[in-house]
Amino acid sequence: MPAAFPEKPVGHYAVFTTSRELRRASETLIREVQQGHWKQQKVLLDVIRLFNSEAAHAYVLDAIHAMNLGHSAERFVHSALGTMTTTINRVAAQVVPKLDEQQMQQAALHVQSLTLALPRADGELQPMTGFLVPDYLEQERLAITMAIRDGQWREQRQRCSKLLSELGDLMLDEVYLKSIRLMGFGFLTEKMIQGGVGVARAVQHQLVAWAVSSLEEKEFRQMADYMESLMRHLEEPLPHAWLFYPNE
Repeated sequence: MPAAFPEKPVGHYAVFTTSRELRRASETLIREVQQGHWKQQKVLLDVIRLFNSEAAHAYVLDAIHAMNLGHSAERFVHSALGTMTTTINRVAAQVVPKLDEQQMQQAALHVQSLTLALPRADGELQPMTGFLVPDYLEQERLAITMAIRDGQWREQRQRCSKLLSELGDLMLDEVYLKSIRLMGFGFLTEKMIQGGVGVARAVQHQLVAWAVSSLEEKEFRQMADYMESLMRHLEEPLPHAWLFYPNE
């Protein structure tokens, strides 16, 4: 693997703040594989487990809290998320231990592509995980947000449900299905991973449809604010930054 990693390109990103544990595990995986110590399957499983948990909180549970949908909603969401994360973790436990050196290199590069560090107000770097969002989706989010804030929230249910489902699908594609293409899995393994992602996609769509159908004006505004808090725009390429290893 090369010593220097590709910069994050200019564009819109959906991000969430990463725990120290996830960032440290990600950097350990990236650096150790980079240095030729590629048998890091256990670390990769840790990265996947932590990512599943933190992404679920950032993109779903924290959104439920932001919209004040109540304890019954949270119990329903926890149940659905449990199904989704259990499926993905089970598939990962079957696949990851069998990865060879080249596949581990691709896995490490993929994790690195999702790893960001953005400056906070105090100038310190904030560890984050994120993926590129196409311009058309960000433009649709902005249009929906403007309509909600202009009082046209009732007309946004279908658009909002479609947008959230597309963003969820994009996360699954960027994080999981993209890894299949990068690692060059065989037919049976690829189908198993696609099946696991298919279950996660169906659960995610169910959650979105259920949540959006129950929103009133206040909750729509809170949802729009929360979605905005997850978006960042890079105006220039962003180099990779090590937070637990010395920067080179």
